[in-house]
Amino acid sequence: MVTDLETYKVHLHYLLFKEGVHIMDDKYKAQKKYAKSHIKKLGCSYPAEFVDAFKDACNTLGVKQSEVIREAMNKIIEQANKSQGD
Repeated sequence: MVTDLETYKVHLHYLLFKEGVHIMDDKYKAQKKYAKSHIKKLGCSYPAEFVDAFKDACNTLGVKQSEVIREAMNKIIEQANKSQGD
């Protein structure tokens, strides 16, 4: 059932859009802004068999794939920091 308020909102959005006004009802705007400046993604590709074996191994051990990757990255960072201090 459509209420009068919902009908009003639809008409208002249509009229504003028609006039070139765009309404951003983005409840995740703050999160997206933070992620854009503080989060980066890694992109990598490996053979399907290798990825499936890794996924199965993580499931068997009860760990998340992202945790394993994060730990490996931290170890490399620590090693690099130690070698720079020598």
